[in-house]
Amino acid sequence: MSHALRCALPALVTLAGCTMDGDRAAGGGTCPVGETCTTSAPGGLEFDGAKQFDLPIAGGPLYTAVGGTQDIALEYDPSGRFIPFDLPYLADDTGGAGVAVEATAGPVVTVRGVGAHANYLRITDPAGALYDRKSLVGKDLAHVTLLPSGGERVAADVPLALATSARLLGIALTDDTNDRLADTSAVLALSGATQTAWDTASLTGLTAGTFPLTVTAGAATTTLDILIVDHVDAITALAPVALPVGEADLACFQATTAGHAVTGLTWSITSPSGPPVTSSPILPPNCVSVTPTTLGPLTLAATVAGVTASVSFDVVAAARAERVPASRTPTATAGERAAASVR
Repeated sequence: MSHALRCALPALVTLAGCTMDGDRAAGGGTCPVGETCTTSAPGGLEFDGAKQFDLPIAGGPLYTAVGGTQDIALEYDPSGRFIPFDLPYLADDTGGAGVAVEATAGPVVTVRGVGAHANYLRITDPAGALYDRKSLVGKDLAHVTLLPSGGERVAADVPLALATSARLLGIALTDDTNDRLADTSAVLALSGATQTAWDTASLTGLTAGTFPLTVTAGAATTTLDILIVDHVDAITALAPVALPVGEADLACFQATTAGHAVTGLTWSITSPSGPPVTSSPILPPNCVSVTPTTLGPLTLAATVAGVTASVSFDVVAAARAERVPASRTPTATAGERAAASVR
């Protein structure tokens, strides 16, 4: 994927300012103050961090959980497109107060979180001249959280459950300020699950009940009780329930069982007598895009797990529409400026 395309992706998702660029790359190839740079790779490098269950594309490195690891893939643009870095290099962690270099394998540098600090990862040629550098941060792991298994939008204050039909399980690692952390050496263990990535497991043969998910990440092992359900008790509208007339907006639904938002379901959402609705692979599966044409109530019908409910949304003048965020996804990691404040 090209650098331009990846930096355009925030139109659909947030990439924390496209912070995969090293300092030299971000400066248009200018050598950072105090450094001596090589003439090779004059445009600098990209530092692609760990992909996440809910953001499975290349992005800038997350904070690294203290006691855990993160794989940083180096790329550069020698001829108009980004490719894995293939020049001889040395990886220098400048003392490693926050992250320390643990290993290198081809264009991938594995760092380990060693403390709640920031330090540069410097990539140099064999003589010590800089290709590029990136400030990386270690942070202490505070929370392990279950993520919506199918990318659903869910209310932030409602606990999650998995449907027996769920095919994926994902977790988020966060610090005590809700910043996302990475530990690419994390281990997930749950009956009926096979770990497929550091924060992801595939699911087969789930049965209803409560089962322990054991996550070994950072410097600790955490056990989460995962509720798995085979039915839905209710379907409700998910905030915001006020939609602006004449403007495209998302209308979202939530399925609940025993007070939990059920994820991993297949949704069908229709507009029986109103404007058409549109679903898309880039939208949460429990949401549709709709452009209301008249003020007043708009009734949409949602079907999931054999249950159908007609739910009313209030169509209001655009200036009065309230946009209440309704995302369970923890806050993405801060960019370079925020990271520098940890230093």
